[in-house]
Amino acid sequence: MRKELPINQKIYDLMVWLTNHLDHFPRARRHTLGKRIEDILYDLLEKCIEARFSSDKAIKADCLRQANIKLEQLRCFIRLAYQQKLLSGKQYQFVSVNINDIGIALGGWFKEVNRR
Repeated sequence: MRKELPINQKIYDLMVWLTNHLDHFPRARRHTLGKRIEDILYDLLEKCIEARFSSDKAIKADCLRQANIKLEQLRCFIRLAYQQKLLSGKQYQFVSVNINDIGIALGGWFKEVNRR
């Protein structure tokens, strides 16, 4: 069995935590904002997995750029959820710290790919 990359594990853990909390959004928001957040998380994880298994440097770099865009979209939608009082201050802080950790890992990975 292959060991999971730390960034993929961080994304996965955030997905588990967030999807449990998205279930508590009011119905109207769960099927709009909650769905968008969930979709972005899936896309983010998929792009990181694709980058991991790509042997072509250009494709790997493109996947990581796309993952970074997804991460920025996630930041925006999480901030919107907080402003609409769908996440408490503690929840928003928890998610923000995790998103920042993922961003740092993603940035490091991108720099490493471009150095080779």
